[in-house]
Amino acid sequence: MFNIDSLGYDLSSVFQILDGNKKHNDFTGDFLFPYYSALLKSGNAQTFMFYIQQKSGRRGIEKWLNENEAKLDSLAEFENNYSLETDN
Repeated sequence: MFNIDSLGYDLSSVFQILDGNKKHNDFTGDFLFPYYSALLKSGNAQTFMFYIQQKSGRRGIEKWLNENEAKLDSLAEFENNYSLETDN
């Protein structure tokens, strides 16, 4: 069964692992790891996880999104301001 309460925690754990694994010298290491690291440090990881699952049909996702518009605005601001040159 899907546990909505653990969603953000689980994703944050994955991002922390990715952040510590910087030995890749490819698309993943050059682009994905820095992005997820910056996302985690910005405090928007949980919101990101809910956002990307909005079409999943899982109960609770839409309700969470509707109740957390300020967090969605913060995620949008992060996305608008993120660049590889300024993230690290």
